[in-house]
Amino acid sequence: MLRRFVLIGVVGMFLTQLGAAQVLYADKTPGNDFSSHLLATLKTVPDEGAIIDARNLGGKQTLSRDININKSNLSILLGVVRLNMGKFHIYVAPGTQNVAFVGATPFGGLMGGRSYGGTYLTFTGDGAAVSVGAASDNTLGFSWSDIALDISGASSNATGINLARSIDFSIYRSRISGFYKPNNQVLLRLDGSGNYTGGLIESAYLMNGHIGLQLTAIGNFAVANVTVIHPHIVGMRDTGSIGVDFVQCGQDVVIGGDLENWDVAYHFGAHAAEVALYGVRYEANNLDAKFESGSRHNDIFTPLVGTKFVDKGTENAIVDGERISRMIPLK
Repeated sequence: MLRRFVLIGVVGMFLTQLGAAQVLYADKTPGNDFSSHLLATLKTVPDEGAIIDARNLGGKQTLSRDININKSNLSILLGVVRLNMGKFHIYVAPGTQNVAFVGATPFGGLMGGRSYGGTYLTFTGDGAAVSVGAASDNTLGFSWSDIALDISGASSNATGINLARSIDFSIYRSRISGFYKPNNQVLLRLDGSGNYTGGLIESAYLMNGHIGLQLTAIGNFAVANVTVIHPHIVGMRDTGSIGVDFVQCGQDVVIGGDLENWDVAYHFGAHAAEVALYGVRYEANNLDAKFESGSRHNDIFTPLVGTKFVDKGTENAIVDGERISRMIPLK
């Protein structure tokens, strides 16, 4: 009886809090496409934040202008939708905190190219389809989950999602797919310029493009404190393509996952240090790991034998079923 009372009390308190939350329905505001409905709703968000429920804006939808978000403590719920972004973008302004985009089903409802049934966005423009923050200020608590983003029709230099000086971000069960031919696209870029970028990526599915995941920065800054769990990153093995590109970063961790069909699966640039990979799997890459001169103290722990690598750095290491020692630079 006591346990039942406690359960009812906790659930009741949760429901009370839910009931007190400000919920705004995007389909109830004036507009003639997805962007006009959403922008009209954004204007009514109070200072303390709100939940915007856009799940009834389903089916085929379009953007006719950029979506600019500068309200903190905001969750946007997306339904089963085929949203054609066209050349327009989604921006989260620098300094905006705790903005979440929540899709309808894991991976946007698209798996293996077989079916649609979730939150599926297509972008055909230039630059980053989704841009969060900038080097000018910290942008905290951004979240993106259960959404598919297709940039295969965008420019050859386009980016799927760009996070800049984004701290404590989270990306869950999301899919980004790029060009199916040689290009310069980056599917997911983390940029630590201005301070640092750090957070969590869990079960991301990144396919094609030129670089799957890139960790980079300018100046004395870095992408740090990033944890990547169970990524699935698949390329086309075209020349110069990279699955995960550690450009300027440190103290980041990759746990599990699979990288296939890249020229280089894991690339460690001259400013990559103290990165650890545990239980990673790779297949059919020209090189599984490449350590450039200047890279240092990076470690790979994998159950696979026969790792194909080049090491020009300092005290980098691979531990697998075949070797357990510091690597000697290969010529």
